[in-house]
Amino acid sequence: MELTTVTPPSNVPTFINLAVCIGIKMFARAAAISRTGMTNLVRYSHSHGGIPGENLPFSLNNRYKLTAIFVAFFGSGLGLPFFVLRHQLLKM
Repeated sequence: MELTTVTPPSNVPTFINLAVCIGIKMFARAAAISRTGMTNLVRYSHSHGGIPGENLPFSLNNRYKLTAIFVAFFGSGLGLPFFVLRHQLLKM
């Protein structure tokens, strides 16, 4: 890793400017690594794109099955607090 010299402006203390420069470099490096990783994921995912729903974990072909899956998924999430409340009230 190569260190570069940064000349701070005269109105900003040196340690603050140095910390900002180091922080920016860290975020830039992390962004570059993330960008490279995502590019590789897309490249090797064997997905050609252009087909709606190709990358979903369920099928969009049967509308009744899809409706049942959505009702079960969202119904369980929205109904869970009421079942927990009922359970707590019955424990008393």
